Amino acid sequence: MANLVGIDVGSYITKVVLIERRRTKKALVKFFSFKTPYTSNFSLDHKEFINQLTSFLPPRKWERVYVGINTCFSPITVLTLDLPKMRKRELNIAVINEARRKVIPPPELDTIFEYAILEEEIVERKARYKILVIRTERNFIDEIMRIFDIFPEASPVFISPLCFTFSNLFLAHLPFINKDIASIDIGFTSMDISIFQKGKLSFYRNIKFGLKDIISHFSESLGLKFEETEALIKKEGIPQIDIDLSDRVKIAEEIMRQKYEISQKVSEERVNILELRMLWQTEIERIVQEIRRTFVYYKQQEKRNVEGLIFLGGASQIKGLVSFLDTQIGGEILPLDLLIKENIEVDSEFEKEIPTFASSVSIALSIPLAKKEEATINFLPVSLKKREYRLIRQIEAIVIGAILLVFSFLGWMKLSVENIALKNKLEKIEKKLKGTPLLLTTLENFKEKELVIKRRSKVVDYLLK
Repeated sequence: MANLVGIDVGSYITKVVLIERRRTKKALVKFFSFKTPYTSNFSLDHKEFINQLTSFLPPRKWERVYVGINTCFSPITVLTLDLPKMRKRELNIAVINEARRKVIPPPELDTIFEYAILEEEIVERKARYKILVIRTERNFIDEIMRIFDIFPEASPVFISPLCFTFSNLFLAHLPFINKDIASIDIGFTSMDISIFQKGKLSFYRNIKFGLKDIISHFSESLGLKFEETEALIKKEGIPQIDIDLSDRVKIAEEIMRQKYEISQKVSEERVNILELRMLWQTEIERIVQEIRRTFVYYKQQEKRNVEGLIFLGGASQIKGLVSFLDTQIGGEILPLDLLIKENIEVDSEFEKEIPTFASSVSIALSIPLAKKEEATINFLPVSLKKREYRLIRQIEAIVIGAILLVFSFLGWMKLSVENIALKNKLEKIEKKLKGTPLLLTTLENFKEKELVIKRRSKVVDYLLK
């Protein structure tokens, strides 16, 4: 049984997981991350990327796994359509035409559309489809495929955006399906907000603001190098202070006073904690503003409220950030680890890394192991899709052939055993038949002697009389 590999290629860090398929429940057996390699012109360094993958799994093992990968760096648009039920060929044309009409700005020639039927409804006695459509650019998909041209053993069978694959984590948890839930992925270069209805993607927004912008702002304000600022944020998180943050004048005076006191002493402390907290305040306000704006727009469009929040991504592990955002936004914070553990078995070492690797887990769990075009968004080139479907059919034929061969062998064994038993019976019968002539001869002799005895008996009877 082939295992599953999910690869989340981030703009800063690439995350990889290996999930073992078991009879009872899938299990995460290995996870790995590395800094996404780039060339001098800021394109992916394919050779180094493959070197990192082979350090995770040797080439011979890549041939025996199904690989899924995200649409890395690809700008996507998500929209839902309401169309009448029709035949598949007509539906393909209708979805593309309607999506091109609704996408703003108008899509270019190299735009690719993929769709999935979310549900079928009966409206005024007529069947209608609610369809999820996702748009991306062909050159980004080609870039993904070029990565594996030099390493065909790991060629992917599934290419899909994270906002779609993440919904597959809800399938094992019914309470999550019955709520409108937003996942907020604060990454290195951007923040992705996805909203799910009935466990399926309904709305998506990408904001070009991430941890990189926060670190750059802090670095410039504090006079530190980028790497030093990154280490400072990981160490301090969001400092807890007892000062009223609304009184900016008082805070500025307090910062100046503390800096003056430090300058009069010999101290290794280079960063004022109160100043760091005020820098965080500006960034937090922006994050909260973007999230609220997204939720307001969603409510206007769908007439529904977001009831639950899930935070993931590298920034969600910053100490104190999620709890502080919760106080500003409101809503129920749903445990991401619960979603993961209900889908796969994990060990204690992986639990603390769940926010970072949840995306790659969702990719692995979304890999289609059968032909499910209506339920899957897969940007894999059509030629490769056909090849995968042929491989699946070949595997099915091999399995069926193997089963028939086993049953044929068992039937042959049964016939062989029965044949041996019949031979033994025939041999016994033949032995009995060989003794039959002797028995017949003895019987004739007995009859002749009986006649002699009868004649003599008559003579004796006569003499007695």
